[in-house]
Amino acid sequence: MRFTIGIILMFATLASTSRIHRYESRNNIDKYTQECGVELKISPSDLNKYSTPYMPEDAVGQCFRKCMFEKFGILDKDSAFKPEEILKLMSQNNHPLVGDADFISRIEKCAKEANLIENACERALRGAKCFNSESMKNKKIES
Repeated sequence: MRFTIGIILMFATLASTSRIHRYESRNNIDKYTQECGVELKISPSDLNKYSTPYMPEDAVGQCFRKCMFEKFGILDKDSAFKPEEILKLMSQNNHPLVGDADFISRIEKCAKEANLIENACERALRGAKCFNSESMKNKKIES
């Protein structure tokens, strides 16, 4: 199966320095991808298109993102983003910007803006887009 959605990769595997942790994260991604596929009744042949960084933004793609985010614990029981859990997951994976105040502020802003969206699946898409926006990608990692 091809690599799964970019936002989960950012949180779960980006800059991880532990091979064991990367292996566990990869296993979780594969497991959650299958679970979300079953929950959303996505056929195995269609699951490939929803488990790529450039998955469709249709209703299924939106709800697939929501499902994955729920599995990773970055959404609360009302499907609102939890910035503290996003940062915790990134910290567990040794993301180099976790302590950066500007980066933290951007994560919090994305979560706050996405949480204003009424529909939980659309909210997941909006959050994913913001987290993967150019302003987040262009944040320099200083060595």
